[in-house]
Amino acid sequence: MNQRKLIKLGNSSYAIALPKDWVDKAGLKKGDNVYIVPNSNGELIVHPTLSNDSEDKEKLINIDGMSGNEIGLSIVSSYVGGSKLIRLIGKV
Repeated sequence: MNQRKLIKLGNSSYAIALPKDWVDKAGLKKGDNVYIVPNSNGELIVHPTLSNDSEDKEKLINIDGMSGNEIGLSIVSSYVGGSKLIRLIGKV
C-alpha cells in the first residue's frame, strides 16, 4: 500500500499523485484520462481505461510480481468495471 498526500487544487478540487509503477503498468502517459469509480464502501477505484459495454467482459490479470493486496485490488477493480470472467495468470 502506498501513502499519498492530498493536495488542494483551486477552490473545488483535490489531487493525489499516482504511483509511477501503476501508471507504467497501465501504459499511461501525461495527459491521458483515468476513470474514478466509487464503490459501496466509500472507496474510489481508479481505472486506466473506460469500460466499453460492447467489449468482451473477460479480464486477464497478469499477477507476476504482484502482492496479495495488489492482486485483490485488481480483482475488485475488474469486477467493479463490469468484467464477467476474471482470469489470473502468472506466479505470486
